[in-house]
Amino acid sequence: MILRWDRVGIIVQKEFSEFRRNKYILYSLVLMPIIFATVLPAIYLIPVSSMSEGPANGPLDLDLNLSSSMQGEYLSDVVLSNISLVDCTVQNAIISNCRLENCTVEGSLVEGSDIIGGGFTDSFVQQSNLDGTDLVGTTVQDSFLAGQPSDTETAILLLLNILLIFFILIPTVIPTVVASYTIVGEKINRSLEPLLATPTTDLELLVGKAASIFIPCVLVTWAVFLPFVIIVNTITEPALGYSPMPDAIWIAGVFLLSPMVCGMSILSNVIISSRVTDVRSAQQLGSLVVLPIVALFLIMAMGLIPLTALNIVFLALVVLIIDLAMLNLARRTFRREEILVNWK
Repeated sequence: MILRWDRVGIIVQKEFSEFRRNKYILYSLVLMPIIFATVLPAIYLIPVSSMSEGPANGPLDLDLNLSSSMQGEYLSDVVLSNISLVDCTVQNAIISNCRLENCTVEGSLVEGSDIIGGGFTDSFVQQSNLDGTDLVGTTVQDSFLAGQPSDTETAILLLLNILLIFFILIPTVIPTVVASYTIVGEKINRSLEPLLATPTTDLELLVGKAASIFIPCVLVTWAVFLPFVIIVNTITEPALGYSPMPDAIWIAGVFLLSPMVCGMSILSNVIISSRVTDVRSAQQLGSLVVLPIVALFLIMAMGLIPLTALNIVFLALVVLIIDLAMLNLARRTFRREEILVNWK
């Protein structure tokens, strides 16, 4: 079927004029994205960032004075001080001011030491430098861990992943408000019948209505992303020592997945809106499309599915296929004659 884009454009312009006259739609397009982009990052991130003592500046200056060295030794129930240990196995020891390289340590207390590689089990380490060391059941206090995020950094990055859920919800929730008015609201206002009586095809009508919702929802989502990035970086940079936004995950989520999810939300709401007879029912049924998106991102946030840019791109492609199938379903189920004749 040939799609005449000039007629689609006329429908889009007509829908935009309807939106400008509806304050409820305008408030939904503006207020929700602003709240998500400004208020939520402040609520989530300020408490965590304010408790941080700031980023670690680098390894501790321990000023070791090593007097001897051991290599490949097995040591148990000993006190070690000012010794270089290489490829050693140490159990139940007290170690201070030493250098440990590729050592296996179990049930020991380590203080003021340089530790490179190796592994620690059921031990306590304080005021030391650790680089590439495996830690199992080991408490580390007042130390520098090279290449490993601090507790504050881990918490902030986790919260950012959660905030991505809300940013995906912006172009998902708003269409449930706007799309419910595209058919039901126009029927109530008696502005739908003249449009249905025009020589446009069902596909042109559906694409025009969907595009009129898709364009402002996606543009608003992209527009508030800039202030969101500025606010997040302003709050978290003192604690992290770097600006975490934007990263590949967020770019893929906002600029690829959000539009695809927006299209799915719009099409599902247009289908529902064409089959029900009041706005409230259209909004209630249309809001159900949000549930699987929230569930999916909760699964990712819990770590059951890795939250990576590649996975988000793959998910966006899956949603795109669903969008095309839903567009075909909407075209097949849309019956303008039924709407004109049977609605009271």
